[in-house]
Amino acid sequence: VYQPVIPFNIYHGMGMRLFSIGDVGGNPANAYSIERKGDSDNFEKYFYVDDHLVGGILIGNISKSGRLKKGVAENLSKSEFEND
Repeated sequence: VYQPVIPFNIYHGMGMRLFSIGDVGGNPANAYSIERKGDSDNFEKYFYVDDHLVGGILIGNISKSGRLKKGVAENLSKSEFEND
């Protein structure tokens, strides 16, 4: 059975590390719930539709990229993703 690949981007350059995956708020038909976390060096932004993770952006420390990729691929709920 074909499993579609979820698009993601990784960038390392100019002193910055960035990871993004999935739907990061670009569909005007969706009502997004957005959660932001971060400090001066690191930033996390998660996008939820109907309480399910659909995309995210990590800047700085991208060590959570594997977890984020899994969460989007498995369509985890917000509580499942936060407790994973």
